[in-house]
Amino acid sequence: LQKQQDQFDAEVANAISRAGVATAEARTLSLQATSLRSGLEEQLRCKSEEVAKLQAEVEELTTQIKDAHIKDVDDQFAQLKTMDYMLKQRYTKLKGEIEKLQSEKRIAFKAFGKLVKKLARKLNWDISGAVEMIKTVDMTTMTDENVSKFYQVIP
Repeated sequence: LQKQQDQFDAEVANAISRAGVATAEARTLSLQATSLRSGLEEQLRCKSEEVAKLQAEVEELTTQIKDAHIKDVDDQFAQLKTMDYMLKQRYTKLKGEIEKLQSEKRIAFKAFGKLVKKLARKLNWDISGAVEMIKTVDMTTMTDENVSKFYQVIP
């Protein structure tokens, strides 16, 4: 019985020793796993920070590109607006000059008509010839053909 007791004690001691070794190995593996997990979590955190930085850079670059495009379009619009303003000024100026010239032509044509009628009376021309001469001469469309008609009417 003592022998069985000693054998049992030896087996228990051996089992306790093996359990201690297994526990030590389990602790070592647990520490290694914890260390590995910690390292992986650190790598994941670093990669997450890199991704966040890259996303911020992409957003910044996208914003810069949009702003540059908007500035480009705004600059072109400002140039077109300036050109439009200058063209409107030039149009208004030319329109004023044309109206002034047309007014001067009307005044000159009226004066011409009066002179032709006065000349017709002094030279005793037929008044219908003078009227025909006035109709022939249109100062706004004075072409070579009209000039030749004008000289044909003069007696």
